[in-house]
Amino acid sequence: MLSPLDNVGGETALRRQPKIAFDKVGYGTPVMVLVRLEARSKQSFVTFESAVAECPSVVSCHLLSGGEDYLITLRARDLSDFERIHCEELAELPGVTRMQSLFALREVISRAFPPSLRHRGINQRPSLLLYEGISTPGYDHSRCFLSIQR
Repeated sequence: MLSPLDNVGGETALRRQPKIAFDKVGYGTPVMVLVRLEARSKQSFVTFESAVAECPSVVSCHLLSGGEDYLITLRARDLSDFERIHCEELAELPGVTRMQSLFALREVISRAFPPSLRHRGINQRPSLLLYEGISTPGYDHSRCFLSIQR
């Protein structure tokens, strides 16, 4: 997975992050949870996002367009562990009117680097890449090294 590091001349360096083998550390059950909030206001989004950021089982959370408001991705040890996560973490999230849990049967594709970027002349070999259009305000870039690919 790539993450923003630094803004250099309107472009941002990206760093490859390690992919975690969740199944090897006992968290082999990937779960996606679709969430709909009761109210769709700025304050309800801020309140929900602050609360979900405190959930220790959540791997990622995305604001969505369409019928549902958020997609939460988490990892559980098994179904009984997910039941615990549901009761102790998800059910406590504020402003939720509906949740739908989806369990992945198997992972078909997981790419840290989409092949379409190679066609744009970007090579995945360097540990740092340059990517246009993303900025990271406040990042201390004195510690990063850049490898520019054009």
